[in-house]
Amino acid sequence: MFTMISFSGGRSSAMMTKILCENIPEDKRIICFANTGKEHELTLKFVHDYEVHFSEKIHWIEYCEVNGYKLVEYETASRQGEPYAALIKKRGFLPNPVTRFCTTELKIRPIKKFIQSLGYKEWENAVGIRYDEPSRYARLPKGCAKEPYETIAPLYHLRVNKADVLKFWESQTFNLEIPEYLGNCDMCFLKARSKLKHIIKTEPKIVEWWIQQENQTGSTFRNNISYKKLVFAVKVMPELFDDDTEIDCLCTID
Repeated sequence: MFTMISFSGGRSSAMMTKILCENIPEDKRIICFANTGKEHELTLKFVHDYEVHFSEKIHWIEYCEVNGYKLVEYETASRQGEPYAALIKKRGFLPNPVTRFCTTELKIRPIKKFIQSLGYKEWENAVGIRYDEPSRYARLPKGCAKEPYETIAPLYHLRVNKADVLKFWESQTFNLEIPEYLGNCDMCFLKARSKLKHIIKTEPKIVEWWIQQENQTGSTFRNNISYKKLVFAVKVMPELFDDDTEIDCLCTID
């Protein structure tokens, strides 16, 4: 079976990628990274560092309205949210906790179209869910007849936990140089408000794109507060936004 290794840009999926590349022949696997344009710059650097240090080809994929996907490189990858903004413009509304089309449209489908363009009719889709993430593992699709791939979680079956991942990267010559709360889409609406508040405090420019999308659509990513109001509230009442919880998303693989 051919294996598509889904490299999210995080440490866990990167460790999984290394394990699979050491155990699967090169002609039986491919590594894909789906860039939404809202990943942190240091996430992109980590993906590129992996390519360079381990001499592995990673296929950088972005959503494109014309063909469903396009191939880019580290140097040409979107850094201003262009793929995400294009999807929002096409849909005419924002993704939100109830209608979370962003992961499917920006990551899953573009990679699927790319693999199909190579002529593959079926494959395994390897994701970096760990053994200490049983709730996320339980939500993985189990053999959907409508899809040409089966999703697998090698780290889960190898009983790899977060401590194992951190220990692995401590032994390497490079690492992901950002705190966990900045992983994946930088101001993802599924992140806890306490994390979003901290990002606004430490890297305030990041929130500007999210505010712009809300202004252009006249709606909000979160059902209880706009990003503009969140910025205001952080400045005026910072202690107000430390009490909510984070919502899991299959794209948030650290």
